[in-house]
Amino acid sequence: MSTTKDLVAMVRKKYETMRDVIEPIIRSIGLITRKGREALEKGDLELMGALMNINHGLLDALGVSTRQLNEMVYAARNAGALGSKLTGAGGGGCMIALSDRVEVEKAVELVGGSALRARLDINGAIIESDD
Repeated sequence: MSTTKDLVAMVRKKYETMRDVIEPIIRSIGLITRKGREALEKGDLELMGALMNINHGLLDALGVSTRQLNEMVYAARNAGALGSKLTGAGGGGCMIALSDRVEVEKAVELVGGSALRARLDINGAIIESDD
């Protein structure tokens, strides 16, 4: 597991040595973030999922994903998630999947993850419990 500081330093080093390659990736991530917000505001979950998938690929290209994260991300997609991607700084084991299917939770658990269900509302994400 890497710290945020380590990952930022690693991406900065790549940026400094390969600016012409890394800068477009970072710009694309910014554009995806803006488009993602628009998709959420419109309730377009299909577009949001597609953007999440693209974003994860770009983050992986920057080197902030891990094998464990990729396994969970792809397990979620293969089980029917509209989209999935690493979350946080990366380098650890936290990802997010856009789905309401229990099969997605089970698929993530089968590859070693644990699921925490949440739903979105006007105030943000609300964690759901099994209680």
